[in-house]
Amino acid sequence: MDETLWLLTLHFLVGLVLVAVLWRRRSALLRGTPPTRDLHPYEIAYLQGGGRHAIAASLAALRLDGAVDAHGDGRMAAAPPPSDAPRTAGHPLDGAVFGAIAGGRAGTLAELTADTGVSAALDGLRDGLIEQGLLIRLGLRTALWTSQWLLRAWVLAGFVYFFLINDAYHGLPKFLMVFAPLAALSWAASGLGAGRGATKEGERAVEQARSAAPHLDPAQGASYEGLGGPAVVLGVALFGTAALMAFDEMFAQTVGLGRYLQLTGVAAVSGGYTGSACSASAVVCSSGSCGGGDSGGGHHHSCGGGSGGGHHHGCGGSSCGSSCGGGSSCGSSCGGGS
Repeated sequence: MDETLWLLTLHFLVGLVLVAVLWRRRSALLRGTPPTRDLHPYEIAYLQGGGRHAIAASLAALRLDGAVDAHGDGRMAAAPPPSDAPRTAGHPLDGAVFGAIAGGRAGTLAELTADTGVSAALDGLRDGLIEQGLLIRLGLRTALWTSQWLLRAWVLAGFVYFFLINDAYHGLPKFLMVFAPLAALSWAASGLGAGRGATKEGERAVEQARSAAPHLDPAQGASYEGLGGPAVVLGVALFGTAALMAFDEMFAQTVGLGRYLQLTGVAAVSGGYTGSACSASAVVCSSGSCGGGDSGGGHHHSCGGGSGGGHHHGCGGSSCGSSCGGGSSCGSSCGGGS
């Protein structure tokens, strides 16, 4: 065996040791711990698609309470819900979302995502999931990313040396003898990433919640008509766009929630919705969504209707949503952040 082959063998064996060490480290970091309590729907939403998915679930809760509506141009408006009506919203995220809309800081989904109060509420949601062992800490994700690139750097060093510096092998058989082990190490490096952010236990918790709620899956023909608020919000957390369309298609289309959730990578696989997700700007829906008549998705909506709560909503026109006069009184009507 010549010197170059010895070096290739040594390089490959060191790479295998790196793979074994880094893979074991990755498995320990990603394992997490099982939850010790039932997860809140917003926690499930966050595990599935991050902050955007949690915001969408919060908007569904506020919509159920009649606390948010949408104008025809896609901008959202807030109004205090009836004082004697049952409330679905009550999480700190609900108070932050409602306060941002009612205070005039956020009228679109993009503005809502950028709002500092909403970001702070999402940070609290994320920190709670990290403490439960359901979400990977940012520092650990960085460590996994560094580990992945450490192995890739080792593979790159092998390619540089054996193919550029020490061009000892000529012909296809000898080329493959050098290329195959390096390609195998490169493939191993590609599997050392941190995934979507949830730990294995976090992913398992979401799957268990989904398995326990087949009656909320629009792909299975679930109807959201007459469902209680918690069930609707859980459906949105689990099944994303499809649940939003089954619950209140006109509102979801007008504000662009379908496109908004598509950016999380969850909407396409959460419930089988294949309809229009509204404009690419995720701010205003096309005029075709306000055509009147049957809007599909299990509900019938017409344009120009009043704001109202529950499942009967109109979208479009200036009468479609009244703005809130005072930020403080509006925040308290949505759970205030408590």
